[in-house]
Amino acid sequence: MQTPMYMNKILMIILKANNWLLSPLRGWDGLSAASRLQVRPKAGRYVYYSFASWLPINLKIISTYKENTMYKSVAYAALGLACLSSNVTLAEQNYAGGSIAFIDYAEEGISDDASLTMIAGRLGTKFNEHLSGEIRIGLGIGDDSVDVFGTDVDIELDTMFGAYVRGGIQAADSFYPYVVLGYTRGKVTASVPGFSTSESESDVSFGIGADVDINDKLTFNAEYMNYLDKDGVEVDGFSLGIVTKF
Repeated sequence: MQTPMYMNKILMIILKANNWLLSPLRGWDGLSAASRLQVRPKAGRYVYYSFASWLPINLKIISTYKENTMYKSVAYAALGLACLSSNVTLAEQNYAGGSIAFIDYAEEGISDDASLTMIAGRLGTKFNEHLSGEIRIGLGIGDDSVDVFGTDVDIELDTMFGAYVRGGIQAADSFYPYVVLGYTRGKVTASVPGFSTSESESDVSFGIGADVDINDKLTFNAEYMNYLDKDGVEVDGFSLGIVTKF
């Protein structure tokens, strides 16, 4: 049966419209465009079926389109499952711990350094094998006296808190060395009989450390940190602690 001339022109218009409708499928909006084609009977894929009885061309295009749509759907589903799996894994890599730190406080113009002690807690998440982030809060316990021009001045560490990022490698089954970078704010009080003054300061912090696994849940931690080095004041120290995973 020969197709009328006006019908050929109509078909050319339909095919051009169909190509326009399918063009988004080549980009990021493919899934959205595919869903629109499925719910809009006027879309080109239904036009193909309407004329398939007398226009056998494009059947291969329809089949290929359906296969590509199926593959994309499977790919999106696999990506979603991977994201869910990743979230579950991250939830199992949260950790919390406590430590005791031996802090050295040095200030320009003072010959003596103050040896201070701090207990600290930490809460963090290991994002992947090499990167983790955490927050820490520390409280000073006890004080130390330094000689300032013949006068004994008591130095006390009040608080110290900050946020940090750790990057490391699993060097052995139970040994994880790392470097740490973050930002710390600390408060120190200096006092003499009848008078005291407090100062707060913030600075970029950095250090190195290592985790040693005791078992699947507990980890021993050792670390050196330079907390503050600003305006003639340097605060650094070494800490030992225990971390539990949950």
